[in-house]
Amino acid sequence: MARNIEIKTRSTSFEEQARIAARIADGPPVLIEQTDTFFHVPRGRLKLREFGNGTGELIQYIRADSSGPKQSTYVRSPTHEPQSLKEALSAALGVRAIVQKRRTLFMVGQTRIHLDEVKGLGRFIELEVVLRPEQTEEEGDSRRGAANVKAWHPPSRFGRGGICRSAGEWKAQQQRGADALTLTLGRQRRSRMVATGKCPKCESVVSSVRIEDVDGKVGFQSKWHCISYCCPSCNTVLGVQMDPVALKTDTINGVVEKLRGQV
Repeated sequence: MARNIEIKTRSTSFEEQARIAARIADGPPVLIEQTDTFFHVPRGRLKLREFGNGTGELIQYIRADSSGPKQSTYVRSPTHEPQSLKEALSAALGVRAIVQKRRTLFMVGQTRIHLDEVKGLGRFIELEVVLRPEQTEEEGDSRRGAANVKAWHPPSRFGRGGICRSAGEWKAQQQRGADALTLTLGRQRRSRMVATGKCPKCESVVSSVRIEDVDGKVGFQSKWHCISYCCPSCNTVLGVQMDPVALKTDTINGVVEKLRGQV
């Protein structure tokens, strides 16, 4: 089976990231219109990808439900009749979710840089290294770094389970994910930090922070979704606040539930 190493995060500066990707790419970008239909399967994941030119491919893949860089093993089967194949699979397995996106693809050696505009979910950046048969997972991770793109994720509520654990779950995870991405190109470094300081514990200069999801508790009961800001060197918590996106989502869901109860 073919293998790749990939990592995905929400894009915080889509146009700027596209400009940087264009500068380091081996050639011009490729624009791809695609619709992914995910089906219920007992093992791994199965999706039918339909392209704008009427062709498609059936992709079965296995990937760990974890955040950060992860390896996928996959099998691709091209098709010239994706519509009839989708009807057959939908009847036999049932549709799990449908994801529509416009993808801009840049190639940097073995690394594919995907800048995705996903309908109803927003903009994302993904790095994917397609491994050769003789390459190890560690080599793939280093190749991903060779593209001069540095990304990180919180340990939960972001990308765990991939793009389609279910459409609703994935959307909630992405909204609550950390909006953090730093692109490095040669000596140029662009960061969303507007000021630097020193960690009060290890006294190292903090030019970026690690963000984690934490639960705010009242007594022994979890009440609020919060985020903490940690020193990347010693993991000291520098600050905590309520997650504004999660708060908005929870409030809306609460109102919807109350309205449903009145119907």
